This record gives sequence, C-alpha cells and structure tokens, in this order.
Amino acid sequence: SVTRLTGISKAVFKKGKELAAANSTAKSPAALSSSVPITQSTAYPFEEVWGWYNTEDCTCVEINKQTKRKYRRKHFTLPNGTDLSLECEGRIRYSSMAETAQSYMDSLKHREVLAQDPRRKLSLKTAQACICDCIKESSTSHVVCPICTSFKYKLEAWEQMRTEAFKTESCNCPEHVHANGSKWRNASKNVSAWRRSSTCGKYPHPDLENPADG
Repeated sequence: SVTRLTGISKAVFKKGKELAAANSTAKSPAALSSSVPITQSTAYPFEEVWGWYNTEDCTCVEINKQTKRKYRRKHFTLPNGTDLSLECEGRIRYSSMAETAQSYMDSLKHREVLAQDPRRKLSLKTAQACICDCIKESSTSHVVCPICTSFKYKLEAWEQMRTEAFKTESCNCPEHVHANGSKWRNASKNVSAWRRSSTCGKYPHPDLENPADG
C-alpha cells in the first residue's frame, strides 16, 4: 500500500485531498490554505452527554406521561456552540440540575468516554449545561393520584435512607448487586427505576395499551 511505501497515513492523504479540493476553488493566492482544520480529538463529546440524559441510564429522568407534548421546531445549544434541532419527548427529572449533572459524572458512560482519551475534561457546570430544555423539574403537585403520590414519597424516603446507609454500613451482597449504578442501587431513584428493577419489562398486549404511553 501507499502507506507502507511512504510511511504517510491514510488520514494525512485524506486531509491532503481535502486541502487540494479547497484550494482548487480559491479565487486568489491569498485565499489559498496551507492546512485543513482538524477537529480536536481530546474535546469532550457534549452531544453524547446531552443524549445520555434522555436514556434509561439516567435514572433521575423519565418520560412525562402526563402530556403528549413533544419538543419540535426548537433548538438547543451545546456548550461548544453546536446547535441541535430538537425532536424530544417531554421528560421530567426528580433531582436538581446539579444533581442530575452529577449523575452523569458518576455514570459508566462518563468513565467510558474518559477511557477513550484520558485528556478529556468535563466540569459539573458543563455537564449541567448539556441538560436538554425538554427535561423539566418534577412537581408532586402535578400528581393527583393519592396512591402514586404516597408511593413517590416512600421512594424518596427509601432513597435518603439507603444513601446514608451505603456511606456508613457494609453488607455481604455480591459486588454487582450493591455496586453504584446497579439496578438494585438505582431502584429507589424514581418510579421508573423501581419498575425496571422489579418487573420483567413491557410486553405487547393488543387493545390494552395505555394511551399515555404514546
């Protein structure tokens, strides 16, 4: 191959081709370029942070089933200036902006991104700036069902108790059970997380679907 004979990588050849193509349309010598802008590989992928908040891995956020409103024809700007066209379902979070951002900082996804390039940096403030506008803070006043409201309060109390217990107590459970991020640890984060940890998941049942599930 050319790379083996010359020692020049395919990436460099590709950049050279792009540079030649750009210079072929230059209207004057002053407009000629000597290099092609290269995307900095060490830059943190903010769009992946933004996307993570809309996945089941983010246990403090869930789809807002009280409304079918979707975020369309709207835009969201990432910390690096990238403009995203939104096509989001409305979501609610059961934590503050800072706590939601911290959940990403503690996530497996963040560790995977850093493993790809340890030089990447992400601050809590920047992670918070990646939270989409479609994610609104939950308010218990929006829940009219007394059973649901009671259950949510019990989950919140259980989460507080477990958080303190994990700081001061130990157990003989297998590591994968009590490890941070496990289904069991996440079970008390919110109703959706509890449902995922205690049920077998959804199965299609014709004519019995909940309209709120869309």
